[in-house]
Amino acid sequence: AGYTAAGAIPQTLGNRHPSISPYELYETADRPLVIAVGTDRQFASLCTGLGLPDLADDGRFRTNTDRVSHAGELRSLLGQQLRERTASHWFETLTALGVPCGPVNDLAAAFALADDLELDPTITVGRAGSSVDLVANPIGLSRTPVQYRTSPPTLGEHTDTINEWLDGPAGEDI
Repeated sequence: AGYTAAGAIPQTLGNRHPSISPYELYETADRPLVIAVGTDRQFASLCTGLGLPDLADDGRFRTNTDRVSHAGELRSLLGQQLRERTASHWFETLTALGVPCGPVNDLAAAFALADDLELDPTITVGRAGSSVDLVANPIGLSRTPVQYRTSPPTLGEHTDTINEWLDGPAGEDI
């Protein structure tokens, strides 16, 4: 929309938002944390939660426009503070204050979170003695729930069937 409405050609910004600040990825003591502050009220809460309440009254950061203009300075100040504690600490502290944020999860943490939220992220399929856990379909349909009718084949299980299919009927080129 910035291009079609104003002819502005977007530049590479990584995870940063071009017109909202702070709205990006920050390093903490243990793993990255995404902060997505979209209002001045949220920014004041962020500053309070980080133990930097004076930052909300700093003329460079008072409004979103000010923060975008001084995004590099703001990123540096916030980053210093955020590296002092873990992503989980900041998530709990800032979420309680209404600041949109979240830790970046690796796959193990993502599956653990899905389990905590009772989303049933995995399904066990297979034959007796050779079952395997797979990623469950994330879509839940009330009238036509996902069915898992077959398990992954064992090595070579369908080789003959596939070879017959590839060979085609006798005398016919595929």
